[in-house]
Amino acid sequence: MDWTLSVPIFQSTNPIIKRITEYTIMNMAEEVSLEDLAKVGRVSTFYLCRLFKKELGFSPIKWLWLQRTMAAAAFLITDKKFSLTDIAFSCGFTSSAHFSRLFKSTYGITPSQYRKLNHQGLENYTGTGVIPRMITDDKKESMVLISKQLF
Repeated sequence: MDWTLSVPIFQSTNPIIKRITEYTIMNMAEEVSLEDLAKVGRVSTFYLCRLFKKELGFSPIKWLWLQRTMAAAAFLITDKKFSLTDIAFSCGFTSSAHFSRLFKSTYGITPSQYRKLNHQGLENYTGTGVIPRMITDDKKESMVLISKQLF
């Protein structure tokens, strides 16, 4: 069976950020460093940090973990048969503990609570929804959904 996941991403007209976004989505489960992102963007790490902060309001690594966390949130509400560990590793986290900590700091609830609330139909409960509260409205306007083939 094929699984496709709709993941929100920050849209940018900047070709460097576009290249990095495409690379990140295609390599979601892989370990990616700041140096890897700079290499993909064909820029220095210093320039990349300045560019991301200016264009998106986040450092590249903060952006990367936010993208992975939003992908995990989408994954959590797709199908209950995937374990939290499977989701964590599929979205590039190296441990379930790191995934849970980052997810809770982003959404204000644990991945298990998030899954339970979303499957109960409480999408409007604070902390649920794929785009976290920390994303300001002006940033939400620059986001689009993309489809990623999982299996």
